[in-house]
Amino acid sequence: MTTITAKIPDSLKAQVQSATDNVSRFVREAIETKLAASKSGPFKPKTAVTKAMWKLRQEYLAAGGETLSLEEINAEVARRRGIARRG
Repeated sequence: MTTITAKIPDSLKAQVQSATDNVSRFVREAIETKLAASKSGPFKPKTAVTKAMWKLRQEYLAAGGETLSLEEINAEVARRRGIARRG
């Protein structure tokens, strides 16, 4: 027997759930269990590096700092690389 595990974005969750209509009950239950397990609690750093980075992030936010959206991060990276963004 082979086990396949895949991470899927939340945006695809509904498609996966609707695709299970013609799948055996066992497979449907396995998918439901995996999706339910993916709804974990708050982030908990495990390594020393991620603990240090998480602490710095918390301090930055407590001091009034704001996080960037993915679009803002990409624009900042492009700006630092000297790449003109189209759009």
